Amino acid sequence: MSSVTRSPIAERPPTVGVEDLVIVPLVVVAVAVSKLLKGVLSILIYVLDYAFAILLQLMRIPLLAARLFGDGMEFFLEGVVRCLPVSSAKRDAWRAWMRQQWIWFRRNISYRHGDGAAR
Repeated sequence: MSSVTRSPIAERPPTVGVEDLVIVPLVVVAVAVSKLLKGVLSILIYVLDYAFAILLQLMRIPLLAARLFGDGMEFFLEGVVRCLPVSSAKRDAWRAWMRQQWIWFRRNISYRHGDGAAR
């Protein structure tokens, strides 16, 4: 056998091996990517928090316009029904039906209804 004597592991200083040349850069890259992704996610959450509130407010404008347009159409159709040459019972039935349909539709497009679903 050889005459080289080896000292115990505790007495030898640590040495750099080939595996360290591969592992250390991979760990550094993984930590850097992790910190970068955490930063990007933090910024994305911050931006989306404000964007959602702004978009929620912007959705109220079309809903308000639809509600006002529907109110105008209901008023117009009630005037048209009033001018039709039909019996008053039938006229009242049509007006009640139109009003009932508009109330149902208005309740379903209400922004308050959407706010309740979002919370």
